[in-house]
Amino acid sequence: MPTPSPPGHTAALRITLGVGLCAQARADDVHTLWQQARQALCHALHQARLQPDDSTAAPMAHQLHIVTLAALAHKCGHPALRHWLADAQDWHAHQPPRLLAVPVTELPAQPVHTRSAHMLARYGSGSVAEACALWAAALLGQAIPPTHGPPASAAQPPRARLLLPRIVAANRRATLAVAMSAADAQTLGAALQSALAALAPQLPPPKALA
Repeated sequence: MPTPSPPGHTAALRITLGVGLCAQARADDVHTLWQQARQALCHALHQARLQPDDSTAAPMAHQLHIVTLAALAHKCGHPALRHWLADAQDWHAHQPPRLLAVPVTELPAQPVHTRSAHMLARYGSGSVAEACALWAAALLGQAIPPTHGPPASAAQPPRARLLLPRIVAANRRATLAVAMSAADAQTLGAALQSALAALAPQLPPPKALA
């Protein structure tokens, strides 16, 4: 079982991004969404370091390491993704993440937070971005998500954790969500766990994003 990083240890917070794109989406749309997501995650990391009662999280100098960028298989060649991946300023050690093609058939099995009626009707999932992020994070944790199966339940431990439900570009041409593997989530200190859990309630409710 993974154990929390020891005090003073510098660790990267390994995350996966899920992206949903319209045909007209641009690289700037995805870049802006990532800046918003990164600001929220960095705020959570900062809050965790301010907690004096958590010896594991307080001294940790986390870095956000995007391991995988996931999108629907037929969107992986989208110019917005290609151009964004070519922009080294957003990447950990200037290395772009691996681009993962997510089969449409895998979306309904992912336990997403957002319930968009339009996305449910089209893909069987309330959020493409969240489903892609969760599927990629489960793969990162070396646990293959079930195919064509129901969402995770209390009797079926989740293989991935949604850190940030989908955020939507101002022009509504792109969406982005952030997840991490359940195995990686177990290594986080209590203060950081609490700070990350507080992110979702601060976002607009799913109905506002439908």
